[in-house]
Amino acid sequence: MDSLLIFNGNMQSFQLNATIARSGHISVGFAKKSFRLRFEDELHGLKSIKLKGAQFDSSFVREASTIAIARSMGIPVYRMGYSAVYINDIFRGLYVMLEDMKKPLLKSRFGNSDGTLCKIEECEPYSVKYNELRSLCSSWGTPNVTAIEAIFDTQMYFKSVAVDSLTGNFDGWVVDNNFVLYEDTSVKKIVPFRQDLDGSLGFLWPLAKREVVSWMVETSFCAPLASVPQYRKAYLGYVKQIAELIKPNGPVQKLMTELHNMLLPFAIQDLWHQLDYDFTPQRFVDSLDKDVAVPVQSMALLSFLKERYDDAIKAVAQG
Repeated sequence: MDSLLIFNGNMQSFQLNATIARSGHISVGFAKKSFRLRFEDELHGLKSIKLKGAQFDSSFVREASTIAIARSMGIPVYRMGYSAVYINDIFRGLYVMLEDMKKPLLKSRFGNSDGTLCKIEECEPYSVKYNELRSLCSSWGTPNVTAIEAIFDTQMYFKSVAVDSLTGNFDGWVVDNNFVLYEDTSVKKIVPFRQDLDGSLGFLWPLAKREVVSWMVETSFCAPLASVPQYRKAYLGYVKQIAELIKPNGPVQKLMTELHNMLLPFAIQDLWHQLDYDFTPQRFVDSLDKDVAVPVQSMALLSFLKERYDDAIKAVAQG
């Protein structure tokens, strides 16, 4: 690609010698491709951007809303936005624009980028603490809480599990490629945070549905911690906080509605999205308040928020 124009009405950047490459694992087989853009001149601390085709999300707002919840809980999470993509002046669809999990993200979230970053059991550079944590988290019997607390940010972990639970994001802590661990040199602990947050907020909800506390128990990354009373108490505290965000007519519902209205003129023209999975313009229009039965059963966004809010309040009341 010879040149790339990035324009949002308030700023524009014209990049020469930019490159574009396909991105993703499952998504490479879809008609609407996902891409990674790389460019020479740094833009707001970035030299690369991921463009996700949102092939699994007919609403386009599941990932954005889940990221907003995580950020409200103080969880380190990547930045995202939206992009209307034109190639040779031809509209190629609406994309979710994501920040890469690279050093600029670490610097902006943790104030440093020289610690160890671990993805799918691969750490750069090598980390003794990571191997120790894996061993402690996979041990049978009563967990060594003191040893785990010394090297692992357990509160951040249970915040993140609570976000997964109340957003119904089943494709999370059970799959290694959906979370990242960073050995933060400022606190000398491993801090966990999630990526790939689009399988949430009603997507495949009949398959993902489980009781709020059971979600914590069945999360497999450091499962022994779920048996410790202090962590159950902390987890339910985070559940209560998130419930305030997802309550009917609350902040998340307002965000979803605003994003839906903003994206409407672009989403209904996305011809490439219609070649894959369950997207049609009408399904986008209906995604706020009408459930989808086929080809996969997913709840409307507002229906999901109401159900999960009720589940959260019940779990907190039961303790």
